[in-house]
Amino acid sequence: MIQFILVATMICISGDSINFNPASVHKSYTKDIIISVGLGVVLGMGAYVCHNKAERAYDAYKSDSTLKQTVNDWNTVVKYDTYKNILGIGSILCIGRAVYYQLKSVKASKNAYLPKLDIRYAHNNKITFGIKQKI
Repeated sequence: MIQFILVATMICISGDSINFNPASVHKSYTKDIIISVGLGVVLGMGAYVCHNKAERAYDAYKSDSTLKQTVNDWNTVVKYDTYKNILGIGSILCIGRAVYYQLKSVKASKNAYLPKLDIRYAHNNKITFGIKQKI
């Protein structure tokens, strides 16, 4: 299981680090964003499951009566706590990568004209809203 976690984290981190072809002028990052968010959510759910398993093992550890059972439960707590930490870090990295791609996508679209909201104060204490457009 730890190998799967490491591989999933490495896929998330190094998804586009090796690029032999130069990027196009206006690349769409939608696919990268969706993959990063999806992987981040899956890793986050895995961290939540491991957290619950660690909590149950810790509750069993507190109520153990024999030394062998106590050691086994403590080892289970440490194992699932480690998995939780690795999955949580992977989730944060993937979601951070998705935010990076979203910002990169917005920056790439700055060259195109984006409509802007126009707010004006009119007579009789009224505010008018509209969208500015190029003519």
